[in-house]
Amino acid sequence: MALNIPSFSEKRASQLRDAIRIIAWDTYKTENQIKGKDKAYKAYEVFKVEWESHEIHELDYNGVVEFALDLGYEIKDLLAVRTEHYIRRNELNGTAKKYDIALNKDNPYDF
Repeated sequence: MALNIPSFSEKRASQLRDAIRIIAWDTYKTENQIKGKDKAYKAYEVFKVEWESHEIHELDYNGVVEFALDLGYEIKDLLAVRTEHYIRRNELNGTAKKYDIALNKDNPYDF
């Protein structure tokens, strides 16, 4: 196995794509009136196919930033959405770390 160390821009582009995925999934659930875990799991499989074929995966860091800005999102806001999502998920799963909980309570938008 080869060691793969992504550049900062590759890592940041991945984080931004993930934030946009979170927003797109929330919108998809709302638009399709998906409620409940069972329905969400089934619906995510459909969403996932569409998401994985989206053009955003072809974009480099600058392309992802431009894509986000064209949608009206600020980069810091996307990163905050992603951070909040994972903190909330970890709290619901009971896997939140003390750092996550402190970050959420103090200032979830302070990077």
